[in-house]
Amino acid sequence: MKEMDAIQVLLDAYNLDILTKLHDSKSLIPIKDLLSYLQQRGFKINEKELIERVEALKALGLIFEPGLAGYASQDRLIVSSEFLPRLRGEIALPSLRGTIPQVKSLDEGYDPLIKELEKLLERVEQIKKERIDEIQMILNGINPRLADHFTDVLCSPEFESYYSGSQWNTADMRCYNRHDSFHAINVTFYALKITGILLRALNSEDLKKYYTLFNLEKGDKTDLYFLLTQAGLWHDVGNAVDRRQHEVHSCQLALDHLKKSLSKVYDDNPKKYYRLLTEILRAIYLHNLEEECLSLESATLRVADAIDCSYLRAGINGKESIKRVLDTDQSTHVFGCLSISDVQIREGKASEGDGKYIEIIFIINKKWAPYLRTSSAWSQLQDVVKKKVHSIGSPASDFFKLKIKDGEEWHTLL
Repeated sequence: MKEMDAIQVLLDAYNLDILTKLHDSKSLIPIKDLLSYLQQRGFKINEKELIERVEALKALGLIFEPGLAGYASQDRLIVSSEFLPRLRGEIALPSLRGTIPQVKSLDEGYDPLIKELEKLLERVEQIKKERIDEIQMILNGINPRLADHFTDVLCSPEFESYYSGSQWNTADMRCYNRHDSFHAINVTFYALKITGILLRALNSEDLKKYYTLFNLEKGDKTDLYFLLTQAGLWHDVGNAVDRRQHEVHSCQLALDHLKKSLSKVYDDNPKKYYRLLTEILRAIYLHNLEEECLSLESATLRVADAIDCSYLRAGINGKESIKRVLDTDQSTHVFGCLSISDVQIREGKASEGDGKYIEIIFIINKKWAPYLRTSSAWSQLQDVVKKKVHSIGSPASDFFKLKIKDGEEWHTLL
């Protein structure tokens, strides 16, 4: 097998976990057990996708079917002996996701990382305040009333209460990424920033074509920013009820406040009132699904939610939380975020003919490289971010270029 093929296989966290599980298993492992293992680790994969990956790994000669008597050969797999040295080298790398459970104490070798994490996560409240100021500046530039409505949501008793429950039900209890008000504020900021770029890039005909509000009910920029602000702030409150179908719960929990906010602005325009209400609920409902988005409003929120994936999204806080993440084996996405130091949004160069209006750049965290596999970041970006952005459907997905900056190297993700 070519060296480059081996590198690409090991950069893919799905492949790495498949190979590692097969390597660690003391007996031949069926596909169904391998699927269950991956799903328990937080990977979004079905049996068909797993079989496709397995076939690709077989084609590269990395795994094979032993064909032992009494076993269905297509159902049992082991790692190729030729690839074992390379795989064992990767498994032996210092990695929070891969090897810490076998370390007797977290203080042995990983204490510098834990201390650095604690310092960074202490800054979350300050960064949150800075984000709020940035959003208010954007909204004041469109219409001062928008900033007032934004503040009304932040000050409402249900907003922080719902997100407190959401954080408890995800990051605290299940060791997932952050799903609190800070995440909601970040998503809102990203959605507004993306919208500003698109409004400058698209002509009036394209605006009517891609934005539902501009095509129906004669919506304007104020309406659009109101929609995305409300949808961004409320999109994840449903996690307070349950992680499963949280999109539906978010719509239900947000409904009363949305009606109150809309009545203050659109009480004299019932058509626009109800149109905005349904578009906000649709954006919330679609933000985590794989259905194609039929408008840029919904597409923008899904992209904004996907790209909130830097270290600030990690829902851990201190040594005990890190231990719990490892104990419950739910570290895939948490450490994927820790591997990304920054997310940057800037105007693309659509004038060059590629149609990419927006560039989103993910900076790999090289400082923590000794502790985190590069594949953690690649897993987060390939299997969550890229998948979500691609799922919004064309032509909206064609507006975005996703790039990765890994030290001095640049990679194009989409």
